[in-house]
Amino acid sequence: MTFSSPSGSARITVAVHGEVDWDARSVFLDNLMDALDASQQGVDLNLCDVTFWDGSALSALLEARRHAAASTKTLVLAATSPIVRRVLELTDTADLFTDGTED
Repeated sequence: MTFSSPSGSARITVAVHGEVDWDARSVFLDNLMDALDASQQGVDLNLCDVTFWDGSALSALLEARRHAAASTKTLVLAATSPIVRRVLELTDTADLFTDGTED
């Protein structure tokens, strides 16, 4: 799993590449928390290059969402890979990560 996180605006974009599973959960969550803390408004998360995504990854994502909400920030899924999208659809959690602009 690799991260890239360009900064310089009110929102930080974080791109994740590779597998996010139990072994990578803490690194994934720590990076998301750091990005949320460094942002003014929240994080746009790009998961289009994620090749494996399990329940522990979803759990970390939900924990980061709670952290964002407690800080009056948002965590938005800007892009998802098919495997991430499938897990979000199966768990009915995809709508939790929108920015509220969709109809």
